[in-house]
Amino acid sequence: QLGHRPLMAALAAAALRRMAAADTQGLANLAWACAVLQYHDAPLMYAISEASLAKRSAFGTQNIANMAWSLERLAVVDVPLLEALAAPSLRNIW
Repeated sequence: QLGHRPLMAALAAAALRRMAAADTQGLANLAWACAVLQYHDAPLMYAISEASLAKRSAFGTQNIANMAWSLERLAVVDVPLLEALAAPSLRNIW
């Protein structure tokens, strides 16, 4: 795990306070940053998931890809979010 633990905890706390204002790109970028740094904070990931589910219809292709990659990289098994992210792609395939 990379990063300075107290700094990462402070950033996670700040992100949690501002989660409701995050757009889909911000949510995907936050998940991506956590994955790159291998920073797994359960409350933060839960909040990202809840906010992403609420805004799932606004996710674009790049944000879907980034979020899915991030969840896989962090070994987060979030079936409702993964299904919501997969739905637009599956509609295009079938």
